[in-house]
Amino acid sequence: ASIAVLEAKLLPDTLICPQITITPANSGSYGAYAITASSEPTVKVRTIKDTEQVELELSKTNFFFENFPGSKSREAILTVKKVRLKSNESEASFKIPRSLYGEAKNGYSQVRARCIGKDGKNLGEFSAPVTLEILD
Repeated sequence: ASIAVLEAKLLPDTLICPQITITPANSGSYGAYAITASSEPTVKVRTIKDTEQVELELSKTNFFFENFPGSKSREAILTVKKVRLKSNESEASFKIPRSLYGEAKNGYSQVRARCIGKDGKNLGEFSAPVTLEILD
């Protein structure tokens, strides 16, 4: 009927979730990274300890992960890309071509990553989502 919390600690997010950077870093003043037919950004994912694979999720155009919590997040996903790390690697890279979004007109998409351990189970939490602006 009750619970006591003893010795709570705040941890830096770099210990529990991967960090995403996008290059070239040409985000607009609103924080979205443009994807056009002539630009193919690279998503770099810095992993957490004991990561063997990195899984990258991209949402469908104008679908946002926060609108699909928990198991419903599968409804928002356009594609999932995975990469296995070589020994001593702590970063994975993914190319995001405009063609991935097909005939979709201008809109927004989100990208997020998570780390997977040797046993195939998820490590930590998803990264914070990053917004992409899909342009003609």
